[in-house]
Amino acid sequence: MKKNKIYSLIALFSTSIATYAQVGINTPSPASTLDITAKNATGNTTNADGILIPRVDRERAQNMANVQTSTMIYVNSISTGSQSGAAINIGSTGFYYFDGNVWVRLSTTSTNTFVPTVVAAGTASNSYVINDASGFNKFAFTTSTNDGGWNTANNEYTVPKAGYYQVSLQSMMAPNKGGNSFAWNVKYDNTQYQYSSLSNVNAPGNTYNSGGVIVLYLNQGQVVQLGGIPCNGCTGTNYTISTRSFTITYMGA
Repeated sequence: MKKNKIYSLIALFSTSIATYAQVGINTPSPASTLDITAKNATGNTTNADGILIPRVDRERAQNMANVQTSTMIYVNSISTGSQSGAAINIGSTGFYYFDGNVWVRLSTTSTNTFVPTVVAAGTASNSYVINDASGFNKFAFTTSTNDGGWNTANNEYTVPKAGYYQVSLQSMMAPNKGGNSFAWNVKYDNTQYQYSSLSNVNAPGNTYNSGGVIVLYLNQGQVVQLGGIPCNGCTGTNYTISTRSFTITYMGA
């Protein structure tokens, strides 16, 4: 008889959920799919009310699989794991939600304040020569800042997350004779942007310092290269590339 009562209660509870499709905690009349009412909405009682979101460290968030969009967690430690993959945005403790691809931090201020971040920077002072009609020539650098996206072997930057990036380049160039041209460029995938160019350069003995700054919207996985294009169609000219520098700054999404 006792078992029959238990089964009856389970059946009644299941029927109630199926009928109303709403659950109330501390309320008999839920006004939404899940309605949580504080036990003590007013007064000076010391009992805690609220929702306790699951707390995990960065490594745990980074390795979760099959995470549903809109899942929320509280990251309580960034001493484990790395700021990459699904955890690319997890640079501090706080509340995060999953957008279908990566964890996104919930803003804790009334205004969205973003501080641009230098993700890669480098310099070089060695000299080498490039020749006419050789197309885009990628410059080589020694990095002083690298978030992991700069490939030191290939001298190129792979974009870790979509957003706006400020890309700057500066270099010294000395032609061995005059009358020809040279351009400073940034290349991303099959697209090239010309920072600056010189025509009818005077030589020998003159060294030119040029380059520029551009802000680009880049998608995750795009590859950025920095370099120069010597005169196409000219003959007998070579260009000595010497002191140079670059900076790539993430400006936000």
